Amino acid sequence: MANTFNGRITQITIDVDSDPPSNFVQFVLDPPVAFMNQTFVLKTTHPNYPSIFSLILACSVNGQQVRVATQNDLPTEPTEFGEVGFVVGVF
Repeated sequence: MANTFNGRITQITIDVDSDPPSNFVQFVLDPPVAFMNQTFVLKTTHPNYPSIFSLILACSVNGQQVRVATQNDLPTEPTEFGEVGFVVGVF
């Protein structure tokens, strides 16, 4: 089941060496989450990758709040990342 969070993007990291290449997006979320420094992974194989990544960049540059939903259940280990299902800009 997907979980949704509101927050602001604090960091975007692109990892071209992972398989598949992925983007790691760190947030300040409300409510805070316990996994991997509130960081989500957006895989380049996501069917809406170009649109989601463009929205993440636009919201980051403009300091806009976003709503992010996980692709699956939240990770149970603090060393795992949540996987981005979708992102909505909150304007």
